[in-house]
Amino acid sequence: MTTTITSNLTTQFNITAPNDNWVLANGVSINVANGHGIFNGGAYHDSVVEVRGHITANATYKAGVYSDGLDAILSVADLGTIHAYNGMAFYGDGTAADNHGIITASNIGMYGNGNDIKISNFGSIVAEAGIYVEAASNHSQIENNGKIEGYSGIISVNSRLDIKLGSQSVIDVQGIGIISQGQLTTYVENYGFIKSANLAIKGGDGEDIVINYGNIQGGIFLGGGNDFFDNRTGTIDHAVDGGLGDDYYVFGAKPFIIIDSGGNDTIGTEITRSLASYGNIENLHLWGSANINGTGNQLANVISGNSGNNILDGGADNIVDQLEGREGNDTYVLGAGFDIVIESIFPSAAFVGTVYGGVDTITSTISRSLGDYAHVENLKLLGSANINGTGDEAANVITGNSGNNILNGGGGNDTLNGGAGADAMFGGTGDDIYIVAAAGDTTIENAGEGTDTVRSYIDWVLANNVERLELQGSGNLNGTGNALNNTLVGNSGNNLLNGGAGNDYMVGGGGDDTFIVAAAGDITVESAGGGTDTVRSYINWTLGANVERLELQGSSNLNGTGNSLNNTLVGNSGNNSLSGGDGNDYITGGAGNDTLTGGVGNDTLIGGAGSDSLNGGAGNDRFDFDLVSHSPVGPALRDSIVGGFSHGFDLIDLATIDANTLVAGNQAFSFIGSAAFSGAAGQLRYTNYNGTVIIDADVNGDSIADMQILVAGTSFMTGTDFVL
Repeated sequence: MTTTITSNLTTQFNITAPNDNWVLANGVSINVANGHGIFNGGAYHDSVVEVRGHITANATYKAGVYSDGLDAILSVADLGTIHAYNGMAFYGDGTAADNHGIITASNIGMYGNGNDIKISNFGSIVAEAGIYVEAASNHSQIENNGKIEGYSGIISVNSRLDIKLGSQSVIDVQGIGIISQGQLTTYVENYGFIKSANLAIKGGDGEDIVINYGNIQGGIFLGGGNDFFDNRTGTIDHAVDGGLGDDYYVFGAKPFIIIDSGGNDTIGTEITRSLASYGNIENLHLWGSANINGTGNQLANVISGNSGNNILDGGADNIVDQLEGREGNDTYVLGAGFDIVIESIFPSAAFVGTVYGGVDTITSTISRSLGDYAHVENLKLLGSANINGTGDEAANVITGNSGNNILNGGGGNDTLNGGAGADAMFGGTGDDIYIVAAAGDTTIENAGEGTDTVRSYIDWVLANNVERLELQGSGNLNGTGNALNNTLVGNSGNNLLNGGAGNDYMVGGGGDDTFIVAAAGDITVESAGGGTDTVRSYINWTLGANVERLELQGSSNLNGTGNSLNNTLVGNSGNNSLSGGDGNDYITGGAGNDTLTGGVGNDTLIGGAGSDSLNGGAGNDRFDFDLVSHSPVGPALRDSIVGGFSHGFDLIDLATIDANTLVAGNQAFSFIGSAAFSGAAGQLRYTNYNGTVIIDADVNGDSIADMQILVAGTSFMTGTDFVL
């Protein structure tokens, strides 16, 4: 039932039944000199009181609306007003009171006492204390989206209370905006505006929580207890004094000043932060998932990362700090002391086992061993001191500094990078990688310790038990193997790759590369367009694809074969068999009795010293003789063009030979056909022997041949067959 008060009253109106609605109508006034405006006794529960009119009750300790009943609902409507000593006051559990109108009070605007109570203000309160809650617990709440003015805004005494200030909330007072007294927790969430000429917030001895999304003007004192203050997106204009207790401060992009009076305190932050500006704060926690960093101060710090890639630095002091990376690929900067590193473990629902927090790195200016830090994979030495770094059984990356370091990978597939300085690197078991850049670097591997690689920025010879070499950068570097079956990989420069003993696999890369081969199982690899490349071989050799030049080494009787490119084949001092294959090849036999075959293409054949056999093959070939001594007289001495000579296509080139030794300079030969020598120096003739021609040359005019060449498969020669 609803009872509406429609007449003005000058005495206290008493509610006389439970579970009823009581309405003070619009325009109706209750003006009481000594009493409450509306009184709801303790016997009447679940009463609903709505003030649409006006109540005046200025007597001391009296209220415009007073209730002792349980589960009451008390409200002041939009046009309602209360002017009293206390605007609204209630003592019943489960009571809800809200104001949409105007409350002016010489003492308290809205007072509540009880469990599970709720006070809401959407209107205006002007009072000594705007809202006062005492001995409230459980789920008691205060909500303000109106305006509170006076000396104090909201007071919580011995109450477990949630205070939520909406975006339209204004608390503008002369004394203290929000006060929490006692040892229970007060929770404040502010989206509005708090302004005080003194303290905007004063905490008690409980674990108070303040989250500010709005604007706070005035001092903030959190008091005793382990308090929490979050100002990630809000604005404050004064320092925050945490008081006693282990307090937690959360930063956003806007920094604020912290005054801390004791306890073990923590800053939480979503951006890079250093505790150096907060001398009394011990701990730093990184929030969110961004790649941000945290740095400690002179205290014993605990610094924990977020799910991003963090750099955690305990500071350069000798005090032991604790650094915890959590997820992400984190870097720990360790000081001179023995800092503690905790790399968190994260169980995964999709994985049967344990998942650890990323690939993590320790940086250090003193010697360190990763065996002292569980689940940290990498170690980087800093500075210039001669210090050492040691890995563990995992796959480590260990990087030296500019000093002379000893790096030991231990177990696992490790990467050791000495950096500057003369470094000694021990890979240990596993397939290890060494990065070398200084001539004094050494790599040490024992037999049976995996398949290992050196990546070198300088000329490098593989040490024992290392299988692979990769030249780095673009410099013209040399790489040499050992007795194993090596893989050598060049860079973009002009490299010399020497596999040494063993069956080696050599990749030239870009640049004009040279391969030295000595074993039948050696392999050279070049890509198309990868420079003009050379094989220097101590064994019989056929050029692989995209290699242009072959040079036979030593004095053994070796064979060399080209490919489809325009090759250069160079013999050694032994008796060589050189075959150009396809392409326009340049073949020179050197010393020894060589067999030269041009194959398809326009080839140049130079027998050199010794009694050589030349076959141009198809194409327009040139048989080049540079010295008289390269084809002496006599069957056992002269060179023979045994095939492939075609008139009008092929040439015998004698242009570099001085035809007349009696005259200074390089004189050309005079071709006289099949006529006999007449005693003139420089004459060149031929003789047909049943389809084989012998060419004779007289360079001193004694009518005796000084040089002789056999040409098979023809019965004549003409002057156009020669370059004289």
